[in-house]
Amino acid sequence: MFAVRDLQPGIIVGHVERFGEDFYTWDDYAKFDAQTKRMVDKFCASTKDGFWGPPDINYIPPIWHTNHCCSGNDAFDEEDNFVTIRVIKEGEELCFDYGLLITNPNFKLVCKCASPGCRGVITGNDWQDPVFSRENIQIMSEGMRGLCLRRSDDK
Repeated sequence: MFAVRDLQPGIIVGHVERFGEDFYTWDDYAKFDAQTKRMVDKFCASTKDGFWGPPDINYIPPIWHTNHCCSGNDAFDEEDNFVTIRVIKEGEELCFDYGLLITNPNFKLVCKCASPGCRGVITGNDWQDPVFSRENIQIMSEGMRGLCLRRSDDK
């Protein structure tokens, strides 16, 4: 996904109500054909219990094609919309940190973003790092914010 014009911070680039997310269990996943499983693996936000996907699992909304970058330029607002978090120039790729969304402890991505803050490996456990969660809680998905707040309350 690339910006077709300059974008200022705070621009909604993906409305939450248009995501049409449903929750699927890993038992549901086991019933999918190989191509659908590849789409889920590549595009859906996973947890230890399953993953969030569109009602028609064979249609992935365009904003879901956003790639990872440890120093992303879009993230989540308080309503879970995808929003720009800094100026994005025309032609620049829209990207976000997958650590702001994914809680699947089995998720692992070797990162090649080469940004100044690159973590090298992105996991479904990044949200549990107190420094990462403290620095990013305001731009995490709503569910992720709740997990981080509950975790900090438990301490």
